[in-house]
Parts: sequence; C-alpha cells; structure tokens
Amino acid sequence: MKVMFLDESGGHSLIKIDEQFKVSLNTLGIPNEIYIYPGVGHAFANPSGANYAPKETMDAWEKTLTFLKTHLR
Repeated sequence: MKVMFLDESGGHSLIKIDEQFKVSLNTLGIPNEIYIYPGVGHAFANPSGANYAPKETMDAWEKTLTFLKTHLR
C-alpha cells in the first residue's frame, strides 16, 4: 500500500512523528521517502499567507504530483 503522509508539528510535538513513522515503515519493509522543509511554517504553500515559501512550495507540489501520477494509475 502506498500512503502520502503530511505532518506539520513544527517541532511542537514531544514525539518526532516523522522519525517514528519512518522507523515503522522501514521495520515493515515499506519503501518510503520523507521530506522535511526546515524553517517553513504551517501553510507555507499559501501565497497569501505570512509563511509563504515559494521554493519549498514548488518542490512540494512537484513531489506530490509525481507521487500521485506514479501510484494512482
């Protein structure tokens, strides 16, 4: 099963969800790729928002569309 997982804890969580998720997937032998965009805040892809990060937004969209094209055929 292929899963897209998005998390925006912004370091507020006591548990590193991304690390825990990756360890779990690796333990189960599930191929995975996790991307973290350091320094960007919640809603970084919203061009009208205070946290807009155009470079990271473009990269995230490219990765998302590639994932969907690959796994939703």
